[in-house]
Amino acid sequence: MVIKEAYLDSEKLQIKAFLEKFDLNFDNDITETFFMEDNKEIIATISLSKHIIKCLAVSDEYQGEQLALKMVNQAVSFLHSKNEHFFQVFTKRIYRDFFLNMGMRLIVESERISILESSSYPITLYLQDLKKQLALTTNNNGAIVVNCNPMTLGHLFLIEQAIKNHQTLLLFVLQEDRSEFSTAERMALVKLGVAHLPNVIVAPSSPYLVSNLTFPSYFLKEDSTRNNEYAYLDALIFKNYFMPILNITHRYIGTESHPMMVTYNNNLKLVLGKSLTEIERIDYDGEPISASQVRKLIHNHQLYEALKLVPDNTRSLLSKIYYNRYK
Repeated sequence: MVIKEAYLDSEKLQIKAFLEKFDLNFDNDITETFFMEDNKEIIATISLSKHIIKCLAVSDEYQGEQLALKMVNQAVSFLHSKNEHFFQVFTKRIYRDFFLNMGMRLIVESERISILESSSYPITLYLQDLKKQLALTTNNNGAIVVNCNPMTLGHLFLIEQAIKNHQTLLLFVLQEDRSEFSTAERMALVKLGVAHLPNVIVAPSSPYLVSNLTFPSYFLKEDSTRNNEYAYLDALIFKNYFMPILNITHRYIGTESHPMMVTYNNNLKLVLGKSLTEIERIDYDGEPISASQVRKLIHNHQLYEALKLVPDNTRSLLSKIYYNRYK
């Protein structure tokens, strides 16, 4: 049996149906997919999302034939052929040992899912390097993780409340480039928005927080049963690695109404306990301020109204983005 790469839509549809038997999604971020057939029936598959190995599944009747190992080797060989020697894995826990036996390192796991990475540059080294880059020497640090798509007065209020309790506030801006405003635009808006707050450090969120690895459905805003598990794993990574290495004593979140974000916040509460504070959103004209509200106004060419909901320092750049993109 030969391992093939899926190119045709018909092949991908078959793989999607095959994965559903294992309660797995054929995610939108998948870049390559490999599969094996027997009598024109798919019996094994594995996919990549750039450097992330995911969607490994093998038919029950073929479990004793080392197909999982063959599929993993195919994915790793493909990455090596692209000169990619650092990779991460999002897999069902039953396949964890295949990756551990290859020298990979477990980051976190739940009852069903394991997240691993190659040991050449593990999360611990990544965060230690980040700590040096940020020149972080304080011990009582707060943290907020934001998308800021774009930054609003609501975000600024949350930040200003949180910084009151800490020597330093780490503001992690999601680095995945899957939002309406690009990562560069969002980072620039945030830096302008907090320029008056010297104790706020703005940093990219890393590949470990609300990313394609830990929370692939976040950017689709789907109300999926899998979101609960994704959110739990994401929160666990923050607790086990970010907090001790970056001297974070507390994390802050704003209240949410979207079901997926409520799920995310609930998992943060479960995992972080007393180390988490939820702050009520502020209103404008009786409605909670949100980035989605700003985007809606921009799409409707109501820039003047949109600018009322964002920090003063960001208005010039947001206007420039609007005139370059939406006019």
